[in-house]
Amino acid sequence: MVDLGRMYASGWGVAEDDVKAVSLYRQSADKNNSDGQYYLGSMYGSGSGVERDYTKAMEWYVKASDQGNTDAQRAIGRLYINGNGVKRNFSLAMEWYGKAADNGNAAAMYDIGHIYYMFSGTIDYAKTMEWYRKAADKGNTSAMKGIGDLYKSGLGVEKDHTQAMEWYRKAADLNNSNAMIGIAELYFYGYGVERSYTEAEKWIRKAAEKDTDGYPEYRLGDFYGSDYNADQNESEAEKTTRYQAAMKWYSKAADKGYDSAMIDIAEL
Repeated sequence: MVDLGRMYASGWGVAEDDVKAVSLYRQSADKNNSDGQYYLGSMYGSGSGVERDYTKAMEWYVKASDQGNTDAQRAIGRLYINGNGVKRNFSLAMEWYGKAADNGNAAAMYDIGHIYYMFSGTIDYAKTMEWYRKAADKGNTSAMKGIGDLYKSGLGVEKDHTQAMEWYRKAADLNNSNAMIGIAELYFYGYGVERSYTEAEKWIRKAAEKDTDGYPEYRLGDFYGSDYNADQNESEAEKTTRYQAAMKWYSKAADKGYDSAMIDIAEL
């Protein structure tokens, strides 16, 4: 029943129908199936097929968590980190992410690392690396890409563009589009590799095959449009050519409906 619900929720082989998915998840949840409880909570959390209700999402997540469902434990952590239906509480978020991580949930390991990477008052890049590595060891591609970011920027480790490329490639080989954008950035600026706009564009195109919302094209537009790291001896003609390239890629992103690209076209 849960698998059928997921088919309806995602439109896999059937017409997408969130209401039908909710019905199937509820039938499973009422039979005490922890996956059904987790997915029903997710539908309440996203407002898909039902009115969004974070309180009910929490109720179903807790039921699933009580049966050891690590996705539900992670979801509870996400409610606390975002303050959805509950008062924002980093300590409780870490507690719930920790429960999921202790039970082998790689995504929760990544989440813990990301908290140490992102949130003021908790920033600790050494701990970020520790948790990203734990998640990467379990195949989490977001963590692999994150390790690449740490090496690229020298956060908590010595800056090493060769290591950054290695980790980006590991994630890209597993179809992580953000890692493909990372590879493109290294080629675009010549970080650890010979500078190559051709290679950068090739990797952006690869990313665009996976991420179809226009974001990869937008990022390449940013690379071309930014004066950061531009050749100090760049002529006005070369700058004009670079801005024209930025406009081309921003336009590709805008054609896919990426709103920020439209703003940047107006400002370029």
